[in-house]
This record gives sequence, structure tokens and C-alpha cells, in this order.
Amino acid sequence: MKRYDGMVKTTNNHLAEVLDVLAPNLADPLVETKTLNALYGLVAHLPPISRGGFECRLDPLEPQVDLQLCVEPDAEDITLMGRWLAELAPDHPAKSPLLRLLDLWSVDGPSDQRFPELWLEFDCGEAETRVPALFFALPQNPVYALHTWPLAQAGLDALFGRANWRPWKGNLKRCLAGWPDGVFISHLGAMLSRQGQCVRVNIKRLNDATLPVFLESIGWPGDRATATHWAGVLLRHADRLTLSLDLGERLGVRLGLEAFFVHQPPAATGWDKLLRALIRRGLCDPAKAEALLVWPGHTTPLNVKTPWPQSWIATSLRQPANRFSTVERCLHHIKVGLSPDRAPEAKGYV
Repeated sequence: MKRYDGMVKTTNNHLAEVLDVLAPNLADPLVETKTLNALYGLVAHLPPISRGGFECRLDPLEPQVDLQLCVEPDAEDITLMGRWLAELAPDHPAKSPLLRLLDLWSVDGPSDQRFPELWLEFDCGEAETRVPALFFALPQNPVYALHTWPLAQAGLDALFGRANWRPWKGNLKRCLAGWPDGVFISHLGAMLSRQGQCVRVNIKRLNDATLPVFLESIGWPGDRATATHWAGVLLRHADRLTLSLDLGERLGVRLGLEAFFVHQPPAATGWDKLLRALIRRGLCDPAKAEALLVWPGHTTPLNVKTPWPQSWIATSLRQPANRFSTVERCLHHIKVGLSPDRAPEAKGYV
């Protein structure tokens, strides 16, 4: 480890090198120095996969920033994950579910019968546990909902074990049956580091008209008027909405509403208006909003302020002369979380 400008840097670690490249764009107020140090401590123990993002709380008093890694079904990612899993203790909560999920990629079959990506999400505030939430993606444009049901069952069997999640099957089926046209489940996941077992369900392409109908059809026990209100706030500025809810033997009361743009808009005409709406409602610190707006862009060997990661240099040398590595930075979505026991909260995903 070495320290510079108040930050701790970990040498000889690929993800730490990636964090070095991104650190100038992750500065205060979006990521405090103490939080960045915690991220360096976390990535020293993770597989060297540089595809992912950061989850940033937008309240000025909430400094926590979480890390997400995206694993794709290619030989390199599977090999890296295999090496990392081999180093985990046999009783690590994520080891068996991840091995079972990776095994599903080794089964031959049509591409639409294999999940397209796997996400690991680490709560940096609980870095000492290093227990990620695990999410697997389903095909993103199914012809109809039940096309994804066999794959969803296989993934949930891998995450929880068949006997553990089957009592929730009726609730999940109700989610499938309640879909309006064009709406689909994009991801299913397990929050392994949190108490109580349930599946996190992400449902795409609802709007403020179909949301209350859908919530009523599945028997969601929360405040539908509040959920519809916040859906309207987000969709006044964004293009699409994703609903995130917890499902076990009962439907969870907590709800997440994620706002997306189909195409990345100019900051002044898209994200800026959305963030200003959240600022007016007390959910977003203006300084953090400004930091989110200046985040999008590209980092290249020509504009980087730290050494370029050695593995990327090696990869570039194997490419044609007119190709080189680059980091694309984008603001992916904004999420408003609703819970009956606390005020709404906003997060930015970069």
C-alpha cells in the first residue's frame, strides 16, 4: 500500500489500477476520501473484472458508495471468477451460489436460454464481510413473460437452492401474470449480506399509469399513491422506469424506482432537469448533483492523470495499431427508494 494526496493506493492489483484511473472523477463530494480509501481496501480482494459501476447516495449526510462488478459469459471472465472463488473459504456465503450460477453457463443450449450477465454488488460500508448481493440478468426483450420462466427457475435454484425459494413461487408467478404488455423482469437477485431471505426483482418499462395497476394485481402492501407520485416525478424527465421490489413468502413493502434514458442525453436537457427535481424535493445534494453531471466522458491514455493499467497496455499491444483501450464513464440511472419507516432516498449509479 502507498499513500498520496490523502488517498491509499494498492499496488500490483488490477482493480486498484482501474480505481486509480477513475479516482480524479470520483472526488469529493461524490466520493469522500475516506470512502475512496475503503473502496481501495475492498477491490484488493475482488476478481480483476473492470466492467461495473458505483452506487452513490445523494443525501449530503450519506457518504457510503457501493461497488458493482459485471461478469459476462466469456472464457476470460469465467476463468477470473473461478480463480477468485477458489481462494474463498468453503463456507463463504457467496461461494456455492456463484459456482452454481457459473455452472449454468457451461451448459450447452440456445443463447436465449442462458442469462446474459451476472452482477456482484458489494456494500462498501460493510467491506469487512465482502459478501456481495448476486443478480443474474434475464433476456432483455422476451416475446412474452413466461419465455423467461425456465431460466428464472434455474437461476433461483442456483442462488437459493430449490427447496428454499419454492414457497415464494406463487408470489413470483403473480408478478409474471401481472405484467402489462412490453413489461418484463430484467434481473433477479439475492441480498446475501442482509438478514432474511427474499429475491430482489427488477421489472422494466412500467410507467405511472401501469404501475398502480400492476402493484394492485400482485397485492403489493405498500402506499401505492406515494409510489405512483414518485413514478410521475421521475418520468416527467426520464424515458423509462424500472421497479425494484423484494419478494419472499410475502411481498416486501420497500420499493425502488429507477429512472433511465434510452439514449444518453446532453446533461442540460436530461439528467440536469431530473436532478434539479430531486434537489427541490430535498432528496439530492446540489454539489453531488453537479459531480454526477460532470462524470460522463471518456478516459484515455492521453488524458489520464495516473499510469494506465498494465493489463490494458498488454491488451492494446495485441490489437491493430489504430485501436487502444479507453474507459467510458456514464451516468446510468437514478433511483428513488421508498420505505414506510423512513423518508424517500435517492441514489446515483455511475
